[in-house]
Amino acid sequence: MTTVTYALCAGRHDIVVDGEDVTEKSVYPQTVERPLDFETHIAEAREFLIGLTRDEELMNSISTFRLVVTGLTPVLHAFLRAWYTLAPSHWVLSLGHYDRDEQVYVWEPLFTSALDFSEIGRFVFVPYEEE
Repeated sequence: MTTVTYALCAGRHDIVVDGEDVTEKSVYPQTVERPLDFETHIAEAREFLIGLTRDEELMNSISTFRLVVTGLTPVLHAFLRAWYTLAPSHWVLSLGHYDRDEQVYVWEPLFTSALDFSEIGRFVFVPYEEE
């Protein structure tokens, strides 16, 4: 299976991950006009994801999609909305955050294709009661 890495926005700073320069390999351009235009940004992210899924070999080979978070929380929000509705269920989304001290990206999975409750233990449900 394959891991692919993209930046959220192009060229906001140099982005090299595992020796690959992904500075310009992005979902959105460097300058995002009207950051709060969620409808437009969701549509752009949907088109980006649809473009990836049109390549059947690529779609079937991807297991982890890594997204370098470059700021602009509204467009990250828009991307996540598009991901939730379009990404194939076998893709795992990991967000990359830059650790300035170690000078590496730290990856944290956000969505996985299945929930793993093996380490959770038993659930205890306590009904809510107003006092």
